[in-house]
Amino acid sequence: MNRLGLVVGLVLVSGCCAPDLDADPLVILGTGEVEWEELGEGARDVPLINGIQGGWHVWASVRSTGMDWTDLRLDFTLSEPDGDLLSEPSRTQAELQCCEGAEDCAGFGEIVGFPVLVDEPVLALGRNLMLRVDATDPEGRTASAERAVVPRQ
Repeated sequence: MNRLGLVVGLVLVSGCCAPDLDADPLVILGTGEVEWEELGEGARDVPLINGIQGGWHVWASVRSTGMDWTDLRLDFTLSEPDGDLLSEPSRTQAELQCCEGAEDCAGFGEIVGFPVLVDEPVLALGRNLMLRVDATDPEGRTASAERAVVPRQ
């Protein structure tokens, strides 16, 4: 390999981000349609969206480490504080992207703007609810996160 090829190869490899499988499995639940938005502690208002196909949803975003986030199963639920589900779980098998741009997300994978379906928007609107994600990677590592949200129009 010539010197230029070696330099280009090193730049490409050093810019790559890979899952940190030595860390404890962790998922962080956020929101946002096109960029990460922190949910933090306490109930947070989130938009209740009337989708283009006539359904309703809230946006969820996830950051993960300690798991193979290149092939992660994510199960999202929206429920009453007592655990009663408002809809069937919203599920996806996802390849998270390398989390970039924020100092606190180095080594994390991230997916932004996943729609969590809401079957009966009138039952969700303006109420304190729990948004939850359960994540599982191909090796069986699991992690969960839950945050209080209040869907608003």
